[in-house]
Amino acid sequence: MERTLLIQARIKRNWSQRHAAQALGVDVNTLLRWEKGVSSPRMQSIADLCKLYGKSAEELQLSQIDQISITPGGLMTDNIRAGLSYDLTSRLMRIIFSWRKQDTYELQNKINQTINDYDPIVEMDIERTITRRDALRTLVLFACETCYIGTAKKAGSEEILAQCAAAITACWYLRKGKELALANDAVSTYIASLQPLAEINASKKSASALLTQCYLLKATLSRLVEGHDQPLSHLEQAQRFSGMAEDPILQVLALRTLAATYSYGNKSSAALTLGEKAAEKLKNISAPPKLQSFVYAGLANYQAQCSLKNDSLKSLEMANKTFTEESYIWIDHPESNMWINTGMVNLHLGDFQSAITAFGRVETLPDLSGSSDGKIEATINSVVAEVQRDDRPRDLDRCIALWQQGINGAKALKSEQWFSEAKNAHRLMCAAWPTEQRIKALREQLAHW
Repeated sequence: MERTLLIQARIKRNWSQRHAAQALGVDVNTLLRWEKGVSSPRMQSIADLCKLYGKSAEELQLSQIDQISITPGGLMTDNIRAGLSYDLTSRLMRIIFSWRKQDTYELQNKINQTINDYDPIVEMDIERTITRRDALRTLVLFACETCYIGTAKKAGSEEILAQCAAAITACWYLRKGKELALANDAVSTYIASLQPLAEINASKKSASALLTQCYLLKATLSRLVEGHDQPLSHLEQAQRFSGMAEDPILQVLALRTLAATYSYGNKSSAALTLGEKAAEKLKNISAPPKLQSFVYAGLANYQAQCSLKNDSLKSLEMANKTFTEESYIWIDHPESNMWINTGMVNLHLGDFQSAITAFGRVETLPDLSGSSDGKIEATINSVVAEVQRDDRPRDLDRCIALWQQGINGAKALKSEQWFSEAKNAHRLMCAAWPTEQRIKALREQLAHW
């Protein structure tokens, strides 16, 4: 729930979110999440907010926040307190083991909030970046073991649901990095344990919602790793389980993801039909702004592919208007995706400079604001835009540098999709500069891993 009193305290001082965030020493997206009620500040940050605005925690709607408490009874030294505070793994595990509610969405939001709140620490200390990654891996692997042993011993459904909900959240984060194979294999393990729970009335909706997320994630991972056509069977399952979950948000998300799959496969008419269907469904539900932006950004791209310029620009405007970095990790729409869709709209409409500028913005984003494949996608698309431009002479040196960056990224990620796209971009470069020896020499880099 949005913290209106916290927002009003900032507005009363005529401060922007960026100004207030700088005064607090936090990232502007962190302050945005606090104001939106998506995540909550820790005790020290609450004290800083009270001091900054000259108000009590209650006057800022911050007095009811649950903080981690430790029951006295053992020896609690300063070193142990510091370890518990900075060890992300133990913080995540405490949340899972203490969970006694049926709402897996709430658990995922809590896990996501804890990971997000850790980000400012990560940015200041490279060693804790490794700690963050390892914490996510531990969460993912621990749930795999629980599912394997739990299924054999018929563990309680609540335990499996909680473990899977937290681990699926962690997998969405791993999907942003380079551990696609681990995330893919882990999700397959969760699917095997969740499917029987989807047949039990008491756990049907929760298990079905988690299965929908699993198949959406599988679709994205298989597209990246295996190629354009592979995700379709996963998305059929995502649509099926979103219906069983009776969750309209997941139903819209499944449609939007299916539309993107057709778009990547150059099936623009099918993508447009599904994108329009997803947008129509949005009108009848209370959807989070991040989902609205995701749907309209995709729709703008599909409309531009079909040369519907006016409709495309209106949809893009709506996507920008509703964009927010909310903590719905399973809505795969970070800031990098917003810029990529903006670039694709301009590329399809022939505004090459605007497309190149939009793709270039992705490269400037911090790693936590996007995904590894997002930067590869933007880089390769920049090459395509540069080669196709007719508004001024093409920049050969820039194309070569960007293409090498893109192909190296695709090979490092072992992404069949972006390796294939890099090959297509190379063919375009060969057609644009048929006698250029430096372009021909790039063929040596097209060796598969």
